[in-house]
Amino acid sequence: MSSAVPNPIKLKVGLEMLSEVRIGPFGEAHTLLTKVLGNIVAHPDEAKYRTLKKSNAKIGALLAVSGVKALLIGVGFTEESEAFVLPAELGPAGCAAGLAGLNAQADERQSAESSAKLQAASELQK
Repeated sequence: MSSAVPNPIKLKVGLEMLSEVRIGPFGEAHTLLTKVLGNIVAHPDEAKYRTLKKSNAKIGALLAVSGVKALLIGVGFTEESEAFVLPAELGPAGCAAGLAGLNAQADERQSAESSAKLQAASELQK
């Protein structure tokens, strides 16, 4: 099993693209990606977590969000005609790195939102 991120450049590009997505779509993508990647990290030998069928409505919606395909390829998924598949020989390291990047981005967004609310509240008090 590999311990490195399979495609760190694609992962970085995917995260950068996701950083530009509006809050609503980002939140939905973050929730589903956290579940998908978290399942692989928690159960690295479970084959069912390594295939994301494009015909699944939730997966289809997820793949429509800017940056998601690049992120999935960055953590090691390969795109096939009907699904994105994480090869069995890849360990969970890429998914763990993707999960860490997603969570860091979500934390940054939350901090920025909190700061904006505090600033708006202080402006109202002037």
